[in-house]
Amino acid sequence: DERGDNVWDTPHKVIHVLCSPRATGPWSEIAEPATPRLTEGPILFRRGNLWTMFYDHFMEGFFGAVESEDGKTWRDITGQIEFPPGPRHASVLEVSDEIAAGLRALIR
Repeated sequence: DERGDNVWDTPHKVIHVLCSPRATGPWSEIAEPATPRLTEGPILFRRGNLWTMFYDHFMEGFFGAVESEDGKTWRDITGQIEFPPGPRHASVLEVSDEIAAGLRALIR
């Protein structure tokens, strides 16, 4: 939701989950916003039986994360995930445990 200004008390600048029978719409909102205000750049992916979304708190310079079983009810899991400092938007890719360990060693 890119309406409004980038100010702390905006009712906008949140990420909504919508659905449609066609990629061109019409779309309907299936839930309350999935993220808090002043967020953008979502990346949505499956992790086991859960949908996980990372997003950028663009005014504060850190990532947040939520997860959902059904795409309607989202739980904040930001405190359960460690992100590198200063991220801006993201991509997700699967790597082996060995590569993940090497990447973790680089950021510590």
